[in-house]
Amino acid sequence: MLDAASVGGALKYRISIEAKDDLQNVRVTEAFPAGVSFTSASPAGSRAGNNVSWSFASMRKGKTQNIDITCTPTTEGDHQICSTVTVDNVFCIDIFAGQPKLAVVKKGPQSIELGEEASWTVTVTNNGSATASNVVVTDTLPDA
Repeated sequence: MLDAASVGGALKYRISIEAKDDLQNVRVTEAFPAGVSFTSASPAGSRAGNNVSWSFASMRKGKTQNIDITCTPTTEGDHQICSTVTVDNVFCIDIFAGQPKLAVVKKGPQSIELGEEASWTVTVTNNGSATASNVVVTDTLPDA
């Protein structure tokens, strides 16, 4: 709420923007109605007709950007100064892309004689950063 201002007198107020998250391309536009004249602001804005705009490339979460404005009512009566604040809505997700890295080790005798029985152990290990799916191990035996 602002105090009443006299026609021709300076009216000072502050716009405070607090970033609830990291923001990109923050834009503020202040629309001055007929009967209220923009005088100055800190930081300085860009004026186009009855509008004054400010742009901030980014704002970090928890930071506040203040704009101190001075204007002058030029006519008697009720006036409404409107602020529009926009940001580029950027939603990010963190992902991890892993890859399986399979190692196969076969242990057993190097050779066997005809008619002997032998056993081999085949061990498959995933040393990668992602799960390996639908893994099939095939061991082809030589013709006897």
